[in-house]
Amino acid sequence: MDLSDLPTPGLVLDLRRLRANTEAMGDRIRRHGVGLRPHAKTAKSAHVARIASESGANGLAVSTLLEANYFLDRGFRDLTYAVCIAPGKLDALGALYAQGADLKIITDNRVVAEAISEHSLSHQVLIEVDCGEHRTGVSPDGPQLLELASKISESGRSRVLGVLTHAGHSYRCRNGFEAAEIAETERLAAVQAAQRLREVGYQTPIISVGSTPTAIHGKSFEGISEVRPGVYMFQDLFQAGI
Repeated sequence: MDLSDLPTPGLVLDLRRLRANTEAMGDRIRRHGVGLRPHAKTAKSAHVARIASESGANGLAVSTLLEANYFLDRGFRDLTYAVCIAPGKLDALGALYAQGADLKIITDNRVVAEAISEHSLSHQVLIEVDCGEHRTGVSPDGPQLLELASKISESGRSRVLGVLTHAGHSYRCRNGFEAAEIAETERLAAVQAAQRLREVGYQTPIISVGSTPTAIHGKSFEGISEVRPGVYMFQDLFQAGI
């Protein structure tokens, strides 16, 4: 078959590069003693996700509930919906829970935190922290972090499991040195936020960071529980200096 004959949109991958990259990233993250949670939004493929799992991935991150449902139907239970949840989508989570999904949701908003607390279902929640991109997330040292945690857990049904941050601005880096600096800022923001939560009584088993540049060039992941790189599967990681 000629590539021009394929219907679009379609995913075409170099399988050798895919396997080499997933194995390289898995080895790197294991050396740092943290978990690997690839972001599945780019490939949207269970086959690709299985290859990542064979290389040590512990779970997946997704960007839509349709993606969550797709991967759950194909046996992937450990999922993080890594986009701030909208209150109108909380009811839809029930069907995923009923099918056995171990699904974590995130928020950075007080109104949404109140909706989560008041909702009839029990939710596992991560608070999104801003590590410098200034697009979403709360400050790791500001009052909103603890206010959100208190509101989420107010009813006793839902619970805060930790924090999540994303250094999306790392994709603008021109070299590995810049990416390493952002990776350290990302790590410190997540660790600081988690520590503040622990100090007031919240357990934080999940301290999640992630972008492909920071996963590749980060020097330390001390205090981090998992890393969520995304497009690493399709790049030449060896030239990138992994």
